[in-house]
Amino acid sequence: MLSVRDGARLVAETFVTEPNTSMAGRTGMRILMDAGLPAEQAAWTMFAVGHYVLGHTIEEQSTGADREAKLAAQAEADADLRELAAAIGADPGRRFEFGLALMIDGIRVRVSGRTPADS
Repeated sequence: MLSVRDGARLVAETFVTEPNTSMAGRTGMRILMDAGLPAEQAAWTMFAVGHYVLGHTIEEQSTGADREAKLAAQAEADADLRELAAAIGADPGRRFEFGLALMIDGIRVRVSGRTPADS
């Protein structure tokens, strides 16, 4: 999606029901169900990961220069904002990998049964 201008927005605004898209969703759900998640939670997990990928990509493709410049200007007077500005300005790939690792860790916890199932 990053290779196409506004690629994530195009994907987000399209509901695709092509065979390969459906197969990818079913495969992901099957893996999660085989690991122990109920079908409903497996589906929600697939949506959550997909939404994370889309959202992060949209954010990366957006023109955040104005937002970052405003935050940097405010950060000069506030140490906490300086740390936030540095985090926002970090490499998008590193931020994506960190967030995805958090999601995967959470999925592992859910599958292991250490978290009560949602009702």
